[in-house]
Amino acid sequence: MARFAHANAHANTHANAIAGNLDSSAPPHSSSSSAAGLLATLATAPRAAISCVSLSPDASLVYAGTADGSIHEWPSTPSSGGRSRGGKHDQRQQAQQAQQTQQKHRVLAGHAKAVTSIQSAGLVLFSASEDGSLIIWDVPAASPLRKIRAHQPNAATAICFTGGLLYSGGSDTIVSAWNPKNGRRQWVLTGHSGPVLALTASPNTIPHRLFSASADKTIRIWDTENGRVLRVLEGHQDWVHSIALHGPRLYSGARDGEIKLWGALDGDCISSFVGHDSRAVRSLTIAGDRLVSAGEDCSIVVWDLDAHMPMKTVRAHKAAVTAIAASVDGTVIASGSADEFVSVWSFADMVVTDDSK
Repeated sequence: MARFAHANAHANTHANAIAGNLDSSAPPHSSSSSAAGLLATLATAPRAAISCVSLSPDASLVYAGTADGSIHEWPSTPSSGGRSRGGKHDQRQQAQQAQQTQQKHRVLAGHAKAVTSIQSAGLVLFSASEDGSLIIWDVPAASPLRKIRAHQPNAATAICFTGGLLYSGGSDTIVSAWNPKNGRRQWVLTGHSGPVLALTASPNTIPHRLFSASADKTIRIWDTENGRVLRVLEGHQDWVHSIALHGPRLYSGARDGEIKLWGALDGDCISSFVGHDSRAVRSLTIAGDRLVSAGEDCSIVVWDLDAHMPMKTVRAHKAAVTAIAASVDGTVIASGSADEFVSVWSFADMVVTDDSK
């Protein structure tokens, strides 16, 4: 099972996919200026709201989990690469590249209900679903290696593969640790009083720690060596949808519209800031030394981590942006939306180009 050796320790998770019903001919971006840095716009077939996204460790593939239970895979960037110089020739070239990308589109079918969380680890992919199961996928074969009935009859709502174990959270309020090689449960972590909506870890910077976020408005820090909860972080006024680690800092985004910064070691709240027109923050990711958030206001916001101020706001989709993920090197961003589209972005181009609103 050497496939498990190359895992990305961060997971972006979402408890519910938001339904969308937009015409397939309508672009997801509100204007051409909003699409600065856009590399590709991808549509599922059949169309379905996007609930979660992930990028392969080398950023060559983008994955999206959907409300109909399917997982979709595409190349993350056009095969010829390069930047557009404008003009009709480039427009035709971009259209051809988009068609080629769609032709390389694969569908992984195995869940009976909405996919709530996915995490790419190179040759394997991990997924969780409202059907209560976890699936470990063989990526080259596009087929399941193992299916774990983790939280049935409840929903599995979050996953995180780290330290050789697969952690899952469910609507049953439980966090479980699984051995991916045999599917056996190693730990049961209890304490949340609401569905677990997000899990993350960073073993290289904060070893033996797991972080969980919940609809009970709290975040918990767990000791993965003994299964004990070390701290309960309180302060949000609504569901905590997403969490992201950046060194010794933990960021959380919630339905109350706030992003909070915590000390990942001591659990102290350092700062709070608001974006997305005070609407729900659905997903967070770290790209290089920047925080990137996705919200129900249809936008992506790039944050200056020192000033805690928005550097750039991109009106990225025509409905709530439900998921966002960054490549390991921070150069590529993928966003998914209730508008049923996945967008792939060059992060450098997204940040440096002015937004005209």
